[in-house]
Amino acid sequence: MEEAKKNLLTYAGLRKLEDELHDLKVVKRKEVAGKIKEAREQAGLTQGQLAGFSGLSDSYIALVEQGNSGVSINALMQIADVLKLKASDLMIRIEQEMERGPQAPTKGPGRPRKQDKKPT
Repeated sequence: MEEAKKNLLTYAGLRKLEDELHDLKVVKRKEVAGKIKEAREQAGLTQGQLAGFSGLSDSYIALVEQGNSGVSINALMQIADVLKLKASDLMIRIEQEMERGPQAPTKGPGRPRKQDKKPT
């Protein structure tokens, strides 16, 4: 019973989360964006697939993942549903990221550089 209460998101709880998300600054948006992108990639979906399955637009998903747009609770719930997560689980991941604070960006492997050919 206790576990069920923990997992239950009330309307008041959702409104509080929505207010908190609305008040996030750009740095916090980047953390939210990172967690949404990470969850999408773990699910093996492209931005377009996530958009299509969630009923959100491709451009909105891109803006959210880039941290250029806030995300509403409704959109967060749609995204979480597609990713087979509870919205509360996604929020917990986001909160944990925010508690860790800003992290130095990690550089991915990228594309290999073209090698200059030396005249022979």
